[in-house]
Amino acid sequence: MTCTYASAAPTRQLQAYIQPTSQVTLLNQACLTGDQLVQPNNPPAQIPANAGNRTIKRLDQLRHAKGPIPTTVLRRELEVMMQSKAPMYRNSKDMKEGQEEVIKIMRKFKDIGVTDSS
Repeated sequence: MTCTYASAAPTRQLQAYIQPTSQVTLLNQACLTGDQLVQPNNPPAQIPANAGNRTIKRLDQLRHAKGPIPTTVLRRELEVMMQSKAPMYRNSKDMKEGQEEVIKIMRKFKDIGVTDSS
């Protein structure tokens, strides 16, 4: 099993605000566990019949969300905040301020509205 890291700088920067140590640790543990569990000629893992139903339901709720904040507005707000508070070169003061800003923006997500659900 191979674990690859996506080179999406904004995503990595956002994740740096949300428990960075535990995420990297969990990813590393998942890679090690996968290497240890997957052996040649093992039978395929059994997946429950309802696997993924909760995720599909959540995605459908998002796809049909009728909140007052358009996705483009929230995305732009996060983008501008990331550019100002999480640039490539940053200091601890900016990181702390950025963390607080990300939390504020994340709270608005419950009010998201999707106009194109195709």
